[in-house]
Amino acid sequence: MDLSVIIVNYKDYSRLRYCIESVMLALQEMSWEIIVVDNASVPFEQSAIQKEFPLVSWIINDENKGFSKANNQALAVVKGRFFLFLNPDTIIPQHIFGTLIPYLDQHPMAGAIGVKMVDGNGVFLPESKRNIPGIRAAFFKMIGLATIFPNSSFFNAYALGGFSSNGIYKVGALTGAFLLVRAEVVNKIGGFDERFFMYGEDIDFCYRMQEKGFE
Repeated sequence: MDLSVIIVNYKDYSRLRYCIESVMLALQEMSWEIIVVDNASVPFEQSAIQKEFPLVSWIINDENKGFSKANNQALAVVKGRFFLFLNPDTIIPQHIFGTLIPYLDQHPMAGAIGVKMVDGNGVFLPESKRNIPGIRAAFFKMIGLATIFPNSSFFNAYALGGFSSNGIYKVGALTGAFLLVRAEVVNKIGGFDERFFMYGEDIDFCYRMQEKGFE
C-alpha cells in the first residue's frame, strides 16, 4: 500500500467532511487507506459521517486521548509505506501526493516532508517551517521581537524568518497539521511520545527522527 492517511478528530465533523473529500480526490492514483481517530466521539455525528464515507476506517474513543495517543492508535494498524498525519480542518490540493511522494522516493534520507500552508484567507502560516526551539529563539518570540522582525534569521530563528515561504529547504521541525513520514522512520523511533497530550509532540518527533540520521 502506498499511503496511510491518519486524521485525529475532536468534535469537528463539519470541517472533517471537507478534509476527507479533499483527501479522497488526491488519492485517486495510488493505493491508500484513511483512518480517522475520533476523540471524545459524538455517536450521532460520527455515525452519520461514517455512512457518507464507507471506505474510511474509524477508531472510536469515548474520551479525548490527545494527539499523540490517538495517532499512535492508528500507527498500530496502518499498512502504507508512507504515513500522512493530517489535521481535520485541512483541505489539500488534488496534485499534492503526485509531487511529494516522488520527492521522497528520490531523496531517501528525507524522513518526512511538509508543505506550504495558508489559512482560509490565503495568508501564509509560519509554522509551515520551523526550527528546533532554543533559548535565544524562545526569548525573542516571547518578548515580541520575532513578530516585529518576521523575516529576520536572527530574531525569528524559530520560524526560519530568513527563508522564503516558496522554497524547498531542510528544516528543523515540521508541523503535525500536515506531516508526511516514511514508515521506516516510525519503525525506528516508535511514533509520538505520549507524554505530550497536545502541542510540541511534532517538534519532539522531528528531533528524534534527526537523531536517527533522517532529514
